[in-house]
Amino acid sequence: MRRILFVHIPRSGGTTIETLMRRRLPGAFSPSYAEGAFVGKGVHWLGQYDYFVGHNFYFSRALLESAFVFAFMREPLDRLFSLWAFLHEHKPERAAEYEGFMDCVRRNPQFSNHQTRFLGARYDLHGAKGRVRAGEMTRRELRREIGALRRSVVGQADLEAARDALREMDFLGIFEDLERSAQSLFEMWNLTIDGPLPRKRVTEAAFREMVRLSGAERAEVEERNTIDMELYESALSQYEEQQQRLAAERSEGRRRRLWRH
Repeated sequence: MRRILFVHIPRSGGTTIETLMRRRLPGAFSPSYAEGAFVGKGVHWLGQYDYFVGHNFYFSRALLESAFVFAFMREPLDRLFSLWAFLHEHKPERAAEYEGFMDCVRRNPQFSNHQTRFLGARYDLHGAKGRVRAGEMTRRELRREIGALRRSVVGQADLEAARDALREMDFLGIFEDLERSAQSLFEMWNLTIDGPLPRKRVTEAAFREMVRLSGAERAEVEERNTIDMELYESALSQYEEQQQRLAAERSEGRRRRLWRH
């Protein structure tokens, strides 16, 4: 049985996918830890679970040999509006720290190339684990180091690493084509999705109207997310190639057997 690692980039449809997984997949799910927190756990803890969910960095796959790894991506600017709406609706005290959307874009690292950060951040997990075993660092220090990556500056090397990560994945989904993405993913697991997707209704459209960026402000947001926009274009191309390949397999009656149900 292959274990599954979901690289859940915030505000990219991941809650919908995780909900579907919990409904349809047999086995044990890990807690939904924040960015990469589970990597500080020991081998025994990792062995308890079949599915690793939550906001995991891509490099977490180093701990899960032969796992089925997948992620969903979203159009970068749309993701920012969604994240801004989420802060207002669910974490108003956090939203109150900023003087509007543009102030948040300028000061909050999650509003700058965060999809590339999740997929392209590099960290020597095995080396860090060795230092923990040798008593040179604690697991709390390990988690703190990984947490700091949420605020790291993203550059061209991260973009190339993120593109490599996309190519290595077993599946890539696109938020803007969420229903087809979800159906294709579950077909790979020899499962079907019955009924509408379990999506939460939020007031993102209202917040888009509230923000009303000027031309100069929109240009600034795009400039601060240029790397994410480049990565998204790569993701779209890969996604369409993937869908064509899966359609060909489907027409030929070939289905992937990833594990026994």
